[in-house]
Amino acid sequence: MKKISIFVCILLVGVMLLTSCDSLSGLFARDPETAEELWERIDRSMEEQGAYAFSLDMNMTMVMEGYEIKTTASGSIIEDTGEDYYYYSETNMKMECKELELKQSQKQISAYWEGKAFEILDTGSFERKVYSEMTPEEYAAYQSIGKDEGEDDELDLTDCTKTDFVKNEDESWTLTYSGYTKKAVQQVTEEFGAGNQDLLGAEILDMKLTVNADADFCVTELSIVFEFDVEQGAQPAPALEICMKVVELGEVTRKTDKLDVSKCTKIDDLALLAQIEQMIKDRYEAEEGSFHFETSQTVKVMGQTDSYSESDDVTYGVTDGKFHYELSTKLDGTATTITYKDGKQTVVYAGETYTEAQSEEDAKAFIRDMINDTSVGYSADCVTEVKSLGDGVYEIQQGIADPTAFEQTLEAMGAEYKSAKQTVRVTVKDGSLISIENVLDIKGSLRSGNSTFEIGLYITMKTDFS
Repeated sequence: MKKISIFVCILLVGVMLLTSCDSLSGLFARDPETAEELWERIDRSMEEQGAYAFSLDMNMTMVMEGYEIKTTASGSIIEDTGEDYYYYSETNMKMECKELELKQSQKQISAYWEGKAFEILDTGSFERKVYSEMTPEEYAAYQSIGKDEGEDDELDLTDCTKTDFVKNEDESWTLTYSGYTKKAVQQVTEEFGAGNQDLLGAEILDMKLTVNADADFCVTELSIVFEFDVEQGAQPAPALEICMKVVELGEVTRKTDKLDVSKCTKIDDLALLAQIEQMIKDRYEAEEGSFHFETSQTVKVMGQTDSYSESDDVTYGVTDGKFHYELSTKLDGTATTITYKDGKQTVVYAGETYTEAQSEEDAKAFIRDMINDTSVGYSADCVTEVKSLGDGVYEIQQGIADPTAFEQTLEAMGAEYKSAKQTVRVTVKDGSLISIENVLDIKGSLRSGNSTFEIGLYITMKTDFS
């Protein structure tokens, strides 16, 4: 699915609480006697509302290489499932690290109103406002891109071993879940776009979900607290908490002031952008395949040109349950062969053979990194223009949301970053990615004595899967 901020992923955890259980045929007159009955009663009551608005808050702390990074996020999510369908999600995220003097902020809006889907992103240095015309059914399909056909669209947050509930003195209810299965934890971490081990640099051991409901079994507040595990003596464990509070039920106030088509760029098919991102993910996660990779880099400064090129042919797969790969590469015309089989990586270069141990996990990461090198620059959130060139070929103009990598590259060359332009060209056939090409045109300036010279860095990267 399209790439979005981590907080937007968190919102999904809350949304599915409204629809994660099959409804009862009718409400019981008696009080619920089990946690399951209480959950179903809450689910039925929330479904009957037809519209809701939540406020959301997140607090996250993590330590990376000794530096403490704090992330806070706030926002809202509103949905009205009536005939005139309406959806609005807004998040405001801030990230700060005092030791590194790092301070970043981002605002993101995803919405559907009056037959149009809106995507708005503002990072301070980059702003993108686009929309596409869609029916409610098309919007639902757009939101579900990345789900396998027939796959349940909701997470099951009742998939745990510990449940408890209590009826409070004011007739309200408190329901808690913990002791989650690995499958449930993995489902949640996938919503974050990270593996269980990789999320925030530590493994999630458990989650504690608390749901508060009023006397009519309507949710008033829910929260999720994550429990992490790190190796003894390692860096402190991360902390992550999310809280959602119900603001309106039944009737909601629609936010529309930021959904102005006159201030947005029309893109014919927003869904296509999300589909391309999913196709890249499918290639990245494939157990077997083959591709041809080419890259070139040209630096122009003070009338001189320096060029570099590389081409690779790669095949990989699984035989008798064991992963293997073969790579033939040419670096500026010099041939090298790299193979992996039975836990060993073998490199043949300039007539010499080198062998070293490599785990299967590292071998798979080696191949995935090669695929990632060409596709990592593509982000559906940053696309500003799409042109169809026919025969499934699309040329995509993409804004530079974060120029940090380009700034560091030019800084290493003794130059100052000025601007960058990125063009992505993809070929799609029968719902599969055939090729993807990234073209970067980076401009900078270089001082020499009392003079300033323009420096240009032109990079192309293309992977062909056909």
